[in-house]
Amino acid sequence: MRKLDELGRIVIPIDLRRAMLLDEGDSVSFSLDEASHAVILRKKEPSCICCHAADSLRQLPNGIYVCESCLAQLS
Repeated sequence: MRKLDELGRIVIPIDLRRAMLLDEGDSVSFSLDEASHAVILRKKEPSCICCHAADSLRQLPNGIYVCESCLAQLS
């Protein structure tokens, strides 16, 4: 059990962070399962900005990713 602070923040317990392989600085996404009123937390993995593939990625200088296939099509 955790309480929200005055800014609406909570601390994710270390055992959950370890189980999810979350490290300091990782991005996470939140979604709501309206049926169960549950918040779903997912580790955000890099993916291609064009096709959303997660393999063979190249990081561009502005922090976005493009896969080799899409990069070849753009060239």
